[in-house]
Amino acid sequence: MQMLLNEHGAEVAADAPLAISTAGLVSPQSGEVMATNIPSFAGHNLAAELTQILKRKVSVANDADCFALPRRTSAKVWDCRL
Repeated sequence: MQMLLNEHGAEVAADAPLAISTAGLVSPQSGEVMATNIPSFAGHNLAAELTQILKRKVSVANDADCFALPRRTSAKVWDCRL
């Protein structure tokens, strides 16, 4: 991850937060990822681990939730109920 930030993130501030969207469930209580299709993520609190390693705030959320988020906020703009 740090290599990608070094290579492609020159215009991003070093302390800018990072958001990761992933398949699987992310426990709201523990932050632990439950992803059977990504074994290396399973059982890890990616947000906490990457925050420590990268020295920046990292958030991790389910990909479907991330997909729905802009639709939810745009529905509010148009005064729609979801």
